[in-house]
Amino acid sequence: MADVIATSNELKVELAFAGGDTRTFRLKNPIEATKPQWQERLSELNTLILNKQLLIGDKAAGLFTGIYRVTTVARQRISVDIS
Repeated sequence: MADVIATSNELKVELAFAGGDTRTFRLKNPIEATKPQWQERLSELNTLILNKQLLIGDKAAGLFTGIYRVTTVARQRISVDIS
């Protein structure tokens, strides 16, 4: 059996809430987009969550204050055949 290399990409979105609460969610293998396209889409998502109050924090029910950081994470996993 040959070595196996698996690659994946993630979009790591960090959310902020009143009172200092934060949450992170990861979107595995997001669609391909340019940086300006991602900025526009994330801005729209941020506005939607703020206007509709879709999320609250679990510490004292803190209100969502915004997406404060988004990063892309590239992962590569290698399974080595040692037989």
